[in-house]
Amino acid sequence: MQKALSQKRLMILFSIIAALLVVAGYLMIVYPSLDRINTLKSQIQVEKTFIETAGKKMDVQNGDQKEASIHTTPESKETDQIVLDLHNAENAAKSDIQEILMQHDNAGPGDNGVNDGQEPLSVLQPNTFSVLVKAPNLDSVKTFIDTVEHSDRFYKILSLETASGGENAKSLTYQLEVETYHYK
Repeated sequence: MQKALSQKRLMILFSIIAALLVVAGYLMIVYPSLDRINTLKSQIQVEKTFIETAGKKMDVQNGDQKEASIHTTPESKETDQIVLDLHNAENAAKSDIQEILMQHDNAGPGDNGVNDGQEPLSVLQPNTFSVLVKAPNLDSVKTFIDTVEHSDRFYKILSLETASGGENAKSLTYQLEVETYHYK
């Protein structure tokens, strides 16, 4: 009888240990994964909000509002496309690009070179460059900026500085600092 009672206690003890192992496994494996999934979902929602806000521009024509374009954010710098967009703006504005300086970026936020075994997250990285342009008049400056801003890719004009020219000058030289983004 005592042997049966001892076996019952042993079975209850093993059952309790098994239940504790299941709970510990859930707390150590499943719960952190669920937390990471929720974090990634919220990060995706923030990225979608950014794309919707920054990507849509409205064009007012004859009192009607139309969607002009949805700008894209590529997965690489695509500097050839940036240069092509700038040359399109140059041609539309009848201006002359004197110089394009790309700023090379180092490791972005969260990129410390350490591989912790997790999948890398897509992080929106800025790509800043400056453009020195010679324009025949102020209308050309406006046309150049409008053409850059209405390109398929999202561009943000950070600054505009006049390098030379004036009210009576035959041409105007100015420098734009422009920022665009890509996923890293």
